[in-house]
Amino acid sequence: MSNGYALSLNQGVDTQSEPALTLFPPQFLYYAIIFTIPYYQWRSISDAYFFLKVDWLLVLGLIALIIPMILVRKKIPESLQSNLWPWLILFFLANLISSLVSPYRGAAFSEVFNTLIIGYIFIGLNLLMISEKGFTRIMPVVLAWSIGLNSFIGILQYFFDYMPFGGQIAERGRGLTIGANNMALMCVFTLPILVHWALHARNRKSALLAVLLLIVNILGVISSESRGGFLAMLIVGFLIILEVRHRFHPRYLGLVIALFSMFCIAFIAFTPEAYFERQSTILEGSEADKSTRRRTDYLLVGLKSFVEHPVLGTGTLTFDKTWVRSEKTRKYDLTERPAHNTYMEILVGTGLLGGIFFALLLLQGLYNFSRAKLLFTENGNQLMASLAGAYRISLLAVFIYFLFKSGLDHKLFLLALPLSQVALDLASLKPQGKPVRA
Repeated sequence: MSNGYALSLNQGVDTQSEPALTLFPPQFLYYAIIFTIPYYQWRSISDAYFFLKVDWLLVLGLIALIIPMILVRKKIPESLQSNLWPWLILFFLANLISSLVSPYRGAAFSEVFNTLIIGYIFIGLNLLMISEKGFTRIMPVVLAWSIGLNSFIGILQYFFDYMPFGGQIAERGRGLTIGANNMALMCVFTLPILVHWALHARNRKSALLAVLLLIVNILGVISSESRGGFLAMLIVGFLIILEVRHRFHPRYLGLVIALFSMFCIAFIAFTPEAYFERQSTILEGSEADKSTRRRTDYLLVGLKSFVEHPVLGTGTLTFDKTWVRSEKTRKYDLTERPAHNTYMEILVGTGLLGGIFFALLLLQGLYNFSRAKLLFTENGNQLMASLAGAYRISLLAVFIYFLFKSGLDHKLFLLALPLSQVALDLASLKPQGKPVRA
């Protein structure tokens, strides 16, 4: 059923023979890595050998395949070139400097390696492996199915108290991810892609499949009981409406209202009361419960640290060290904790220097998608313009998520950035009329 969608995405795009790096074995490994993103609980092969993880082994296998291909070519592939690298390099240097002068130097340099260097390798692999076919046809389907299946597991957990594969049932749906908030982000991330799929499907079966996956992911957000996820879903939903507003037609207004009313009735009827009670605490602000009070204290401790170290910070991702040594932590469990806010993590860790470069990196990714959409529109390729717009909202979903969680190393973030470069490459044609990426 996804074939109709895949074929429809390929319309209007100049397809050329694909380069060697998109041959079957490396492509299979690459998209297997992408598919495993939601399945954190299944990645470890053995508790005794924590370093043996499925995704790491897949990455090593992929690198072992592509390095000989690069060596044979005797030059760096053009697809690795990106306007993201200047900001990534400057951000890395800011982290390096702040870690050198950090009072927690060991922990800071550990994060430089485990978060930044490994993250940059993943960005490089994405730039190298995502071809035109991958961007338009494969990636949306892989993300939709992998995250959709995990969302379905979360729904079974939350609504039916059933965990397949012998897993442990949790109070909040999280599927096989590391946590409920993480699953909520993944669900929200795919919503604009699924709406694009539904609107541009080539046949009714493909459109119906997209709508079903859309419903599954909305229910996945509900099952997570994530307050940040709920807010992100509302904002992303509004952005999607703005993105597709030109497709609205007065004759469909009655049908849309009827379907929306049916959804609201079903939502109220089948959603547990505990969900509404948890979401209502959003209006209570910082006094809602221990969790929100602690998040407020995270921000207060972070701001204090930033004022004391405004230029270079205290070292890469060292907020947890700052937190556990603060007076605020005495009210809680005296353990190291992240800031639950990526922007605060950056400001505390690298000060204004790193914060500015990080902000420029995010703006560059957003600009790439916006520029690509404009170029596709000017070239009359509304299909690709719509896809670029959908990916752009997915990137914005990550930006929103950063307000509620610490996720500098989140794979969807490290995937969305290079996708912005691929979008711009495909929208920018060479003088010969061939796309930058085959």
